[in-house]
Amino acid sequence: MFTIILGCFLVPEANSQHILQSSSVNNGTQKATGSGHTIVPSVGQQVTGKGTSSGHILTIGFLPTAIPRQAELTLQTSLEISPDEVAPGGSTSLTFTMYNTGAVDINADISAEVYLSANSTFEPEDIRLDTFGITTNLATGASFDFPVGSNTRSITVPSSTSVGGYNLFVVLYTSVPIDEINPNNVFGVPITIANITSGDTDPPVVTNPSGTFGATISATVTDGGSGVASAILFYKPISGADFEFIEMTAGSGNTYTVNTEDSWADELGMEGYILAEDAIGNVTASPVHFFLYRSVPQDASIPFAGASFDGKTNSYRMFSIPYNLGNNNLISDVFSEVLGEQTKDTWRVFHYNGQTEYLELNTSSRIELGNAYWFNTIRKDFTINVDEGTAVGSNQQNPYTKTFRQGWNQIGNPYPFEISWDAIQAANPDRVLGSAHGFSNGSYQTTNTLAPWEGVFVFCETAGTVTYPISSRTGARTTGRTNKDFDWKLDMKLTLHGQSQISSVGMAEEALDGKDRLDEIVVPRFISYLEMTTHHPEFFAPHFTSDIVPISSGYEWTFELASDKKSGKASISWDAEKLSSLEGSCFLVDQTTLEMIDMSNVSSYGFAWENGKKLKVVYSLDGELTSSVNQIGIVYPNPFQQELFIPLLLKDREEKLDVKVINLSGQTVFRESKAFERGGKHKYYWSGVDQQGDELPDGLYILQLELPGASRTLRVIKSSQP
Repeated sequence: MFTIILGCFLVPEANSQHILQSSSVNNGTQKATGSGHTIVPSVGQQVTGKGTSSGHILTIGFLPTAIPRQAELTLQTSLEISPDEVAPGGSTSLTFTMYNTGAVDINADISAEVYLSANSTFEPEDIRLDTFGITTNLATGASFDFPVGSNTRSITVPSSTSVGGYNLFVVLYTSVPIDEINPNNVFGVPITIANITSGDTDPPVVTNPSGTFGATISATVTDGGSGVASAILFYKPISGADFEFIEMTAGSGNTYTVNTEDSWADELGMEGYILAEDAIGNVTASPVHFFLYRSVPQDASIPFAGASFDGKTNSYRMFSIPYNLGNNNLISDVFSEVLGEQTKDTWRVFHYNGQTEYLELNTSSRIELGNAYWFNTIRKDFTINVDEGTAVGSNQQNPYTKTFRQGWNQIGNPYPFEISWDAIQAANPDRVLGSAHGFSNGSYQTTNTLAPWEGVFVFCETAGTVTYPISSRTGARTTGRTNKDFDWKLDMKLTLHGQSQISSVGMAEEALDGKDRLDEIVVPRFISYLEMTTHHPEFFAPHFTSDIVPISSGYEWTFELASDKKSGKASISWDAEKLSSLEGSCFLVDQTTLEMIDMSNVSSYGFAWENGKKLKVVYSLDGELTSSVNQIGIVYPNPFQQELFIPLLLKDREEKLDVKVINLSGQTVFRESKAFERGGKHKYYWSGVDQQGDELPDGLYILQLELPGASRTLRVIKSSQP
C-alpha cells in the first residue's frame, strides 16, 4: 500500500477561486474509514494546488468560511496498488471505488491526475505520472469502480527516479466547479522505489511480431513484474550477415511498433527479432526470429525481352520463375492472356521428366518453383508479366530444398538473386552434382552461377534432397570446384551449322578411371543437338563430355560425334597456347583419315561432318605419339597423279605393313611388305608403279592394306590429268 491524496474542487461565489487544500501523509496513525477521513483547514489558511488544462484546480486562494455542503467525492473502500515496491522505470497498477456522498448529483466529467512526490505533502513541483478520465456523472449516494471490470490502471515510474521512499498522490477533479466544504480524503502508506534484485526474474514476453514493408512492424510485449522498460527491433536482410537495431515505440494495449524501411530487406525479405527489457534489467532470452517476405515486384516479368523468337529450333529459351505463384501458377495464368490460345503453331512449353523424354505442358499444367522449362513462340514484341506471388519462404536457418532425380534435372533458381552453383555443389557432396548447363543461341554452355528467371540442366549421380543455402548468393565465399583440382584440363569446342558443344579431357590426382565428380555427362537431346562424347559402358549414363582421368605418362580418349544434322562443314577448336606450357604433348587424330595434329601448334581442325565420326585425343608425356592399336588412315590424294600417301599409327615397334595393288582384271600389279622400326605416327607412300617400277596406266585400282589387328581395302584412281 502507499499514500494517495484525493483532491476535490470547491465552487465559490461568482468570480471566486477554486481551491484545493494542501494535504499531508498520515504517517501511519491516521487510517481510512468506511466514510473517508476529512481534514478541514482553519479559516484563512493558505493552500497550494496543481492545475491542469481541463480541470479547475489551478490557483491558490483561501477557503470560504460559510459555504453549504453540496457534494463530496470520497473513497469508502481501500485504494489498491500492486506491487507497492517497484524499480526505476517499473510500473504499478491502480484500482479504487469512488462515492458521491454529497447532497447533489455530479453532472460533469470526473477525471484524475497521478503524481509522484518525495515529500509528505502534495507540492506544485511533484512529477505528474498520468492523467485519465474516470466517468461522466455520479448521482448522490452512487459509487463507481475504477477501472471498470478486471482491468487496472498501469502507472509507470520514470526510469530516472532515484531509489528511495515516495508518495503517490491521486487528485480527483471535475470539468465544472462543484460546491464542497470538505474537499479532501487522505489515505497513506508510502511507495518504495528500489533496485529489485530478487523476486522478478522473468523477462518480458514478446508475441505476435508482424508487419509489412513500407508500413510498420508491431509486436505485443508484456511483463508481469517490474514492467517493460524498452523493446528493440534487430533486423537484417535475409541473406545478410549483420543485424542493425532500432528502438520501438510503445503504444496502447502493450503494443510496440516501428516504421519499416525498404533498405532493411533484400530481394527475399527481412529477418528480425525483438529484445525487450524490463525495469530491473531482465532481457528476453532466446528471442524468436521472424521473417517478412517480399511480394513479386510490380514490374516483374520473365526476361524474354530481346529474344528473337521465330518458333524454330534455335529460338527455344529456358526460363524459371523465382516466386511462389500460389494458385496462379497455371500455364494459362502466366501465358494465355498475352499469347492467346496455346497450339503447336503458336507457343509451346516443355519440361524434361528426368528420364529420357520431354513432357509438353498444356494450359492446365502448373509451373513449379525450382523447375525450369523450355519455351518457344512465333509471337513478336510481347511481355510476360508476373503480377502475383511471394518470395520463397526460406532463410539461413531453413534454406530451400528440392528433390533431385538420379540423372538429369531441368532446374531453375528458387531465389530472386544470383547464386553460385559451386556453392550448391559444395553444400551437397552426397548428391555428386555435375556442372550447371545453360542454353544460349542454340548451344549448351556450362555456368558457375544461376541467375533468377533462367534455367539449367544438372546431372545428379545419387538421387535425394539438394539444399540451396542462402549463403550461395554470389559474392559469398564458396568452396566449389577450382582449376587447382586438375593437373591439366583442355576444353574443345565442336561447331556445326552455328551450334556448338564443349567437351574436355584432362588429368587430376583425385580422378578415377570411371565416373567421378570431375567428369561431365552429355546433356539430354532436345530437338536439335550436337554431341562429342567418350563412352563408359560401366556407368549408368555412359556418354561423357568431360573425361578426366588419373595422372599418367600417356592416355587416349576416343570421342564419337553425333548430331541431328546429316552433313556440313564442322570444326573443333581449342586453346593451343594453353598446351604450349603443358609437360608433354597432345595430339588430335582423325580416326577416319588418320590425320594427326600436334594440338600445341595449331588451334583448330576442320572436317566434313559425318554422324558417328570418331576423333581421338592422345596425351604423351615424352611427346611421342603412340597408339594402343594399329590404325590405317584414309589415303590421299584420291585421285592421285604420282604419289599416294597412306597415314599409319602403329602400336609397337617393328610392326609390318602389307600392301597389295590389284587392277580391274584381278591381277596383282604391285606388292610390298614394309617394317617400321618404332611405333607411333608414320606415312607410307606408293608412287603408282608396278612391281618392276614401271609407271602404271591411268585407271581404277584396288588397294589392300593390312597391319596386325587392322586392315583396309580402298578404291583409288590414278590420273595423269590434274
